[in-house]
Amino acid sequence: MQTNVTNFFRKIHQDHFKRYPVIALIVIGAVLILTGEEAAKPATTEGFEVHFFHLPGCSHCDEQEPFNDKLANEYPSMHFIYHDAMKPEESAMLAEMLASAAEKATQRSL
Repeated sequence: MQTNVTNFFRKIHQDHFKRYPVIALIVIGAVLILTGEEAAKPATTEGFEVHFFHLPGCSHCDEQEPFNDKLANEYPSMHFIYHDAMKPEESAMLAEMLASAAEKATQRSL
């Protein structure tokens, strides 16, 4: 049993395409557990948007895009919106979204 788990994590670690989404999910799960917040449950009849901020020429961003396309094909209610973080207006949008999320997290912890 232990070798199966070890091999599973070794494969994820070696695959750059899977490594970062798995790390992100672990961190999000830990935050949800530690803050006591319940995970948001998407409505079955409504779609939701995923804002993907990327840099042109970034190899990590380029590796992530096919995975995003695969998710969008598997889950029709998931809509990816791509933003070029090099454009000032797109970068400002990212900063605004992060500030809003930080404010909400701070309010929940009070």
